[in-house]
Amino acid sequence: MTTGVNMFCFTACYAVALALEVMGLWYRPRWRRLATVVAAVAGIVAHTWYLAQRASQSPWAPLSSQHDWYLAAAWVLALIYVGLVLYQPRAPMGLFLLPIMLALIAAAYWASVEPMASFQAPRVWGLLHGVFLMLGTVAVLLGFVAGVMYLVQSYRLKHKLPTGERFRLPSLEWLERMNARSLAAAAVLVALGFVTGA
Repeated sequence: MTTGVNMFCFTACYAVALALEVMGLWYRPRWRRLATVVAAVAGIVAHTWYLAQRASQSPWAPLSSQHDWYLAAAWVLALIYVGLVLYQPRAPMGLFLLPIMLALIAAAYWASVEPMASFQAPRVWGLLHGVFLMLGTVAVLLGFVAGVMYLVQSYRLKHKLPTGERFRLPSLEWLERMNARSLAAAAVLVALGFVTGA
């Protein structure tokens, strides 16, 4: 029972942050950006507490089950989201990142909490293997988001669509750098994941 309640807490916080991001397309009160960051940070706090609770209950956690793995990936994306909101305050990053985070949380809700197949190596190698693969997946997701944003921005520029204050994306150069760095990091992290799991 507590699993659903705790997951509901941080899921609701992220949903509020997404609603505030969507609201920004039409209406931008001064308090909206601060409220978005507060909602996201509250979600991260509840999310962190939930993951710590899961880790204390299971000798194989974190990342021992599909449930934990999805939630850890969503947690890392939440940290990145807050960093991007502070770094690019005018860009609607949440419109692209928050749905992916919520999809990962939804997948975690339906995923098994049973530990995955036992790993025949010392616990530290299993943990490194899981962390590297999870971070590699997060890097791929970031590259995907940057690619989608690049395509949207490129389309808007090619067709000379008005670039209003309400939907201002980062420059094509910034998005291209983010995409390239994300994919390079993903390649390295996934390779390290395979090496530590071999």
